Amino acid sequence: MSDWQPKQYLKFKNERTQPTIDLAGRIDIADPKRIIDIGCGPGNSTEILRRRWPGAEIIGLDNSANMLEKAAADHPDIKWILMDASSDLSSLGEFDVVFSNAVLQWIPNHEELIPKLYRLLSQGGVLAVQAPYIKELPVYSDIIRTAGSSKWSVYFRQIPEFPKHCSLKHYYDIVCDLTENLAVWQTDYIHVMNSHADIVEWYKGTGLRPFLDMLPGESEKREFTLDYVNSLSESYPAEKNGKILLPFRRVFFLAYR
Repeated sequence: MSDWQPKQYLKFKNERTQPTIDLAGRIDIADPKRIIDIGCGPGNSTEILRRRWPGAEIIGLDNSANMLEKAAADHPDIKWILMDASSDLSSLGEFDVVFSNAVLQWIPNHEELIPKLYRLLSQGGVLAVQAPYIKELPVYSDIIRTAGSSKWSVYFRQIPEFPKHCSLKHYYDIVCDLTENLAVWQTDYIHVMNSHADIVEWYKGTGLRPFLDMLPGESEKREFTLDYVNSLSESYPAEKNGKILLPFRRVFFLAYR
């Protein structure tokens, strides 16, 4: 898959950052000494952690050089590491907070990944995770329908494996084997968009990327995007003021050690 584009991702910075604020706000640790932000992206989530715990040592980790370049430029006081979250992270030591915002949907084998992240915790630490769950919402299902149409199916003989949307139950079933001190919840964020094209701009920064990468040229990408917009216009009727309401569900869990 092509590398991430920070500028595209941050077009909707406030909407992308709010779940980080909500997740960090639920962490019941007063004075963590070491924090790692797994899949930190351009640093918008790491910035929230810095604001809440200014005295902590904070590390941002990501496998995108583009994202880390932006993060380091905006937040030179934070340590940034280019590393894949699915690799062996034990050399980094233990952490009081292992934080992951909208990352797990890009990584396979949660049954191994989540316990591995949990083992990075010091005693009394917490694994804090948020991931989108929009498998059945039109913002995602309309992509699948468009890709499967007779016009486009020749390019999508195999639907991209990621992002992989997993339910709250999926995460609970894994985490409950690790600890009894846990919390799980989900939130439907309602984003007010100016147009259906804005929905595409929103999702182009994340889940639409693997589909566009499978198309051979810019003309095909533009035409596929237009067909996706047309599908969204049917799925999300405009409100009386012309705005579009975009529900976006996210699941959360906290697992204390």
